[in-house]
Amino acid sequence: VLHLATVAGDDPARVEATMATAVLAAGQAAQHAGVRRFVYASSTAALYLGDAGRITGAAPPDPQPALRSTYGRGKIAAEQQLAELRARGLDVVVVRPAIVLGAGQPFEHSGIGLWVKDNHCVGWGLGKTPLPLILVDDCARGLVAALFAPAAQNRTYNLAGAVRPSAREFVRELRLRTGRDYHFHATPIRWMWLQEMAKHLVKVLARRPRELPSIRDLRSRSFATELDCSDAVRDLDFRPESDRQRFLQRLFSPSPATP
Repeated sequence: VLHLATVAGDDPARVEATMATAVLAAGQAAQHAGVRRFVYASSTAALYLGDAGRITGAAPPDPQPALRSTYGRGKIAAEQQLAELRARGLDVVVVRPAIVLGAGQPFEHSGIGLWVKDNHCVGWGLGKTPLPLILVDDCARGLVAALFAPAAQNRTYNLAGAVRPSAREFVRELRLRTGRDYHFHATPIRWMWLQEMAKHLVKVLARRPRELPSIRDLRSRSFATELDCSDAVRDLDFRPESDRQRFLQRLFSPSPATP
């Protein structure tokens, strides 16, 4: 079974709880039905990636989920539920795709930055860190490989491509290849957090409270931690596009015959 479903909504607590209980129900049903392997499409949002360093798929989810976004908390909670099913004998493989981009999807991905307009991107930081982009078809191959690879039993993998432009470089390519007037705005994380706190206070005064902004979550969005996918290469024969020009061609001008 390949589990791709997720949850959305306006109630953060409900989204988090539903994401966890739903994947638990699916996993329990799979185990009851005698499914040989349950592959869960999680996300690198479940990790803390705000510090310099390098991690493999063996890295655990963020140990401070309360300081993360609704989506991140939901993925962390789902992974925790699946860890319990692993302990009960279900072969669970968790795959965490990074910033997935592909044909027919908007280029204004939140992993690049905060898009305050459709052509203005405010960076999660200064925009100089290589970003773990992955083409959607490369991601799909990794997910399918996780269903059948013998070495993947009860393992967790991060999926990121080999071509990793910074946010500045990505927005520059967008401008060059689309002809649109895209702009990137470098923003120190702490300054962004202070701005979000000011907006939060305005909402509180207007009696329209929202979640308290978390500097830990903003730092994680910077992708300061490098994702090492050598375990996925070894176990899943994961071979994402490694040539920069071909990567950009496949991203911006995909062919229907792309293998």
